[in-house]
Amino acid sequence: MNYHLSLSFLFFIIFSFSYSLFSQEETLQNYNSKLNTNLENNIERYKKYSISDIKKSTKNSNVDEVISSLNNILNEFYKSDPSKRKIRRDLDIETEREFDYPVSKEWNKNTQRLFINEFLSTPAKRKFIKEAPNIFLAHYYLAKAYQQKGEINLAARHFLSALQYRTLKFSTEVFLNKDRLALIESEKNEKNTAEDYQKRKENLIKMNKEERELKENNIILEDKMLRQSASDIRESLNQIENNKKALTDIKTKKNEILLKIEDLDKTYKNFEKAWNIESAEFLYEVAHLTREIETTLKEKHRSLDERIIYKTNFNSGFVQDFSPNRNFTAYAEILSLAAKLNPENPRYFYILGNEYKTSEKNHKAIYSFENALKTNETTENSLKLTDTEVSKIMNTLGSLYYRLNKYVESAYYYEKALEKSSENQKENLIFLTAEIHTEKTGNFERAEFLLLEYQNILNNKNEDFVLNSVNLLKTKIITSSLLSQVYFKTRQYTKMLEALKNSQSFHEQIENIIIKEREKQNFLFELAMQAKIPVLEEDIEQEVLERYYKAKEEYEDQKHLIAGIESIRNSLTLKKIYFTLAEHQEKSHDIKGAIESYKKAELMGILPDEARRHIVRLRNKYNLK
Repeated sequence: MNYHLSLSFLFFIIFSFSYSLFSQEETLQNYNSKLNTNLENNIERYKKYSISDIKKSTKNSNVDEVISSLNNILNEFYKSDPSKRKIRRDLDIETEREFDYPVSKEWNKNTQRLFINEFLSTPAKRKFIKEAPNIFLAHYYLAKAYQQKGEINLAARHFLSALQYRTLKFSTEVFLNKDRLALIESEKNEKNTAEDYQKRKENLIKMNKEERELKENNIILEDKMLRQSASDIRESLNQIENNKKALTDIKTKKNEILLKIEDLDKTYKNFEKAWNIESAEFLYEVAHLTREIETTLKEKHRSLDERIIYKTNFNSGFVQDFSPNRNFTAYAEILSLAAKLNPENPRYFYILGNEYKTSEKNHKAIYSFENALKTNETTENSLKLTDTEVSKIMNTLGSLYYRLNKYVESAYYYEKALEKSSENQKENLIFLTAEIHTEKTGNFERAEFLLLEYQNILNNKNEDFVLNSVNLLKTKIITSSLLSQVYFKTRQYTKMLEALKNSQSFHEQIENIIIKEREKQNFLFELAMQAKIPVLEEDIEQEVLERYYKAKEEYEDQKHLIAGIESIRNSLTLKKIYFTLAEHQEKSHDIKGAIESYKKAELMGILPDEARRHIVRLRNKYNLK
């Protein structure tokens, strides 16, 4: 049957083309009148569906009923298209299935590629009108309903369809669009404002034209007067005077119109702001949908069998689309569009900054976060970021600038983050800020203040668990080492030596902990060996076996604990502590102290050969036994 239909359709096209060769003149004459009739019919088709009725159908708590009612509206609307171009999209015209079922093949191939590529590209010229707020809302609410239900393919399709009936960025063309004005609700004053705005703009253009003509006429008359007789000159003068009076009247009317247009411009700005905010919210929802699509694609890749996929050319492209190495940028691109449309909302910039930070686009992340801070100062209270979010932004900006080797900017934002942060967040920030001042910015006065504050925080801590206690000692060693650097740069050598000795003392505490834990390990090993002896017998009780396993498990846990402690100890740059201390003791003529520091380094296994060479050198140089 479909074959016969196709043949009939083909013959119809050939016949139509042949007939058009003989009736071309008639077609050209009737073209404009038919076009106007079709446009009128189109507007009438759109007017049947009011915005209030569409909104009313979405208030139902049952998602399926919302989908059904909105689908009925769209089905009726598309089926009423006389051109048959938009009826049921890719579905068979003769079937009676609903508008959305089944989803056309294109959307099943690769939702990400089709949806995003078309969405971000410049819209092509359509056969139907662009500005239709009622049909836009029908598609928009239907997309949200499908997204709520988890059918993201259909949600994407309807978000894209909604965009075809609405311009994202407000402009005078949108404001004065006759189709849109014919379809918006009557209770809005937007229609009257737009008509008044249009009328006054037209009057202003008309007056400008009249003013220009009068001025040109006066110039021509003045030029003629040079060649005219006395009576003609008098007549020209009268005409020039009349023109000047007309120009004065036009100027007065122009000023009145300009004042009214200025008031209308303010109203226009309000409409523009509201429109762009709605568009930004629309894009924000689309962005989250694209994130769902991206997540679905990534998850789907894990379940694909590559041996089956590479059997066809289509599937080889499918693999490329689902590649884990693919760089998904649509989420960020759509969010950036939303931020441009509504730059007064800091949350768009905040989310965008986090997205760029995750994808390691540091410059874009910095730009977004700084915009978030800037807009947050001037925005309304309802849109403001929380203090925690502001503190997080400043902290992140500090780390981002540090990655880019911009240490002054990094320190600036760390300092700002300190002002906004809570007590729980302050501890880490104090250390980071002190470290960057010590090693990068050279603000040693501020570094000393922060390091001493951090040292007081550490001194008030008391950890019970061994591994936590060792970590605390490691932090104390690093803090004391940084303090020694500050004191060296500021030539406070006595304090520097004291800080280095403190670092040595904390290291000795770690070594003593290791010795104690090794003794405990040996003890647990002996217990495990004793518990193992009865296990070797042929007949053993369950209780004996359990005692052996428990002893063995305790021994293994102790081994892991010691390994963890030693890894913490080995991560420290201990040479810098012992050898720096010894060098400065030697410079201050404390030779015995220097030898003692080298001996401790040798005893602790910190470059023992080098430490012995220094000991021999000092003894030989100063004739010491």
